[in-house]
Amino acid sequence: MASESSMTQTIYFVAAVVAATVLAGTMLTLSYQAAETMRDGSTSFSNQAQTDIVIINDPREVPIVGGAISIYAKNVGATILDPFQSTVFLDGQAMSNLTFSNLPGHSWKPGEVLEIRFAATLAPGDHALKVVTENGISATITFRVVA
Repeated sequence: MASESSMTQTIYFVAAVVAATVLAGTMLTLSYQAAETMRDGSTSFSNQAQTDIVIINDPREVPIVGGAISIYAKNVGATILDPFQSTVFLDGQAMSNLTFSNLPGHSWKPGEVLEIRFAATLAPGDHALKVVTENGISATITFRVVA
């Protein structure tokens, strides 16, 4: 009888050790994933905090030559940006076939002015143009086209 009791206690002990090991492994995995999520979030926030651009066009004289609009944007932040990951919106519509000039290499470094050109047909009146960087920071300009 004592041997059956001892065997039962051993089985319960082994089951408790296995359950504790599984629980500890699960908690360790969850803790690691939470730490990774916080690190990624802080890196993203840091990049956004260090990113800033301005559109330096004169809103009274936006260059439109042969249906091509030229926008000049300056990287005034501390982050190197990828201009090919930028999006340009004209009156809320995303523009395609963007051409970048004044770009030595494929990066947009702090202090550099980027010329962005794209084709669009503009009716006379007020228009809004927005340039959005790869991490969501944007600059907007409103301008008027006169007939």
